[in-house]
Amino acid sequence: MPPRRTQAGFTLLELLVVLVIAGLLLGLVPPAAGRGSDGVRLRAAAQALAGSIALARSEAVLTNAEAAFALDLAARRFGIAGQRLEGSLDADLRVALTTDARSVLPGGAGNAGRGEIRFRPDGGSPGGELRVANRAGAMTIRVDWLTGRTRILRDPA
Repeated sequence: MPPRRTQAGFTLLELLVVLVIAGLLLGLVPPAAGRGSDGVRLRAAAQALAGSIALARSEAVLTNAEAAFALDLAARRFGIAGQRLEGSLDADLRVALTTDARSVLPGGAGNAGRGEIRFRPDGGSPGGELRVANRAGAMTIRVDWLTGRTRILRDPA
């Protein structure tokens, strides 16, 4: 009697199990990837805003004249006051600016969602705080009232 040959390969049941597991794993990936990209967008927005604030401070020192960081929440733009506002804010980003004990919110009465953080020629500032948030969390950009230095702080969850 000749030796019996076994066939190599997978059964239909084994293939179905693998496909079900792969489908479940693929169903979990997009939600996890979305949370990660929200965090990246939040950090990028905070760094862009802080960079623009620092640029306004540098302009005040270099030109030996007052300069200001401007935020227009109605148009979702930011930059140096008196110049074209180059920066833009993501649609899902929530932003609140507090300066001189006043809050600037979108469509607020009297200010129409506009605000500034001013800098003196010595680099000093009355200070201010800019809070940015999205689904991933929140960050605060704080401008020191004496030196005008900018710091980015991660808000506790």
